[in-house]
Amino acid sequence: MNGHSRTRRSLLSWTAFLGMGSAIGATVPSYPRASSIATLRGPYLNVDDREGAILAEARVTGCLDTSRSRVDSFDGEVLAVAPNGRATPFAAIRGRIETTLHAKAVGWRRCRVLSGEYYDRACGDRLEILRNPFSGIEVRPDHISAAVLEDEIDASTDMTWAEHAGQFNARDCAMLSFGNRNSRAALSGLSIRNVMGALSDLQNPAVATVPLQGTWTFVTGWLPWLAMGNTPGQCVFSCMYVGDH
Repeated sequence: MNGHSRTRRSLLSWTAFLGMGSAIGATVPSYPRASSIATLRGPYLNVDDREGAILAEARVTGCLDTSRSRVDSFDGEVLAVAPNGRATPFAAIRGRIETTLHAKAVGWRRCRVLSGEYYDRACGDRLEILRNPFSGIEVRPDHISAAVLEDEIDASTDMTWAEHAGQFNARDCAMLSFGNRNSRAALSGLSIRNVMGALSDLQNPAVATVPLQGTWTFVTGWLPWLAMGNTPGQCVFSCMYVGDH
């Protein structure tokens, strides 16, 4: 079965069945209390407005100073998930997403470059050979090197927002496809990011890119290098996520 051909509805049902954050995600950390003056609706931007929502997403996923990039990092594990929901972690993963923005008349053009490496869960060494725990066959991990995704931040943005005790919570859920330079898909699936940060940073026009922390879950088909063939199931990345700290 080709996991990359699954529909968004199918992948959403998988993450719901797995319990998402409670079953495979880490707990989002708390922050110190920020200024009570700043809210999601002012004084600098209002996420309920079209322009405000676009600006807010640009500030938490990119950097408004377009002369530099934003770098977010992730650290977690990769799990194999069977159709019955049984999840088996088989590798650790660490990596980064470097994002650059290019201003448009309305919104921004966004370029994200994903890099990541797989590690042995026990000793922490970079994986060069892995004995597939399901087939028993030795496989060679295909580390993720500069996989590129280009999209736009515009009126179609569907990031959801909440606030509590001086903090914002932002959640985005979208089908993403990172490809290499010759456009061959390198990693495709459902990305779910849950992050928190200080409202005082979000509402400070002097802050070009907003620091945040949270979790990132990525649901995809079997990683090709696992050589799982037609075995039903898929892979889930369950990671802590730190943005531009």
